[in-house]
Amino acid sequence: MRVNKLAMTLVLAACACHSLACSLQVQSLLGVQPGSEMSIAVFDLPPDVIPVEGGASMLIDIDISFFDLLFGSYEGDITVGEVLIAAPGVDFLGFPEFNTGTLCVVPDPDDPGGGTFDASLFQKTATFDVAVNTVAMITNPVVLALIVGGNFDFPFSFQSSVPFGLAEIIGILGGGGPELEVTEAIDQELRFAVDLDGPGGSNPIFVIATVGGQLTMATVDAFPSSPLLDDCIEVLAE
Repeated sequence: MRVNKLAMTLVLAACACHSLACSLQVQSLLGVQPGSEMSIAVFDLPPDVIPVEGGASMLIDIDISFFDLLFGSYEGDITVGEVLIAAPGVDFLGFPEFNTGTLCVVPDPDDPGGGTFDASLFQKTATFDVAVNTVAMITNPVVLALIVGGNFDFPFSFQSSVPFGLAEIIGILGGGGPELEVTEAIDQELRFAVDLDGPGGSNPIFVIATVGGQLTMATVDAFPSSPLLDDCIEVLAE
């Protein structure tokens, strides 16, 4: 009980200059963890299993009122910021001469996604529910030109419940994000058309690709970097 009272006192102090109400904005950085991978299967070909790496940032807006202090419950809105996930290229439709180049997953520029944050100091739990709207990019322009419509929509989501107590309150008041670790299964079906005649061709082949795997993301101090991610950054800058 003393811990809960101390935590509420800290929040009260932070809100005092705003007449017992304040708005906190916290950034959280997540990095893809080792062991994360996805598999891509097309037709009856053996699936390509490839590692994935990268990260994402989220901005959490939390409004704290006098009633929140009384009941020890807090809510916020999550905005998806930067997302950059990369994977090694695969042989498109099984043809080595048509390697995709580095595969990049980036935010949808029109709607990167978002979600909600709910926390209870008395239940000592915080819950995150986030939908991330992303696009999967093929970096080899020769292969990209064969796909009718270009890159693919590749949305994913994650839900996580984490401990929420005095330490987390102090961290949030100090501008730090909560410690998160979440593992989500990847299970998507991509439907697209390929025209070997290139753009404007009239002989499309309709393809169904099954994408599976597992993605684990956890809080990191800095956005990850790697040669594969550098490849994606270079393509995005073009």
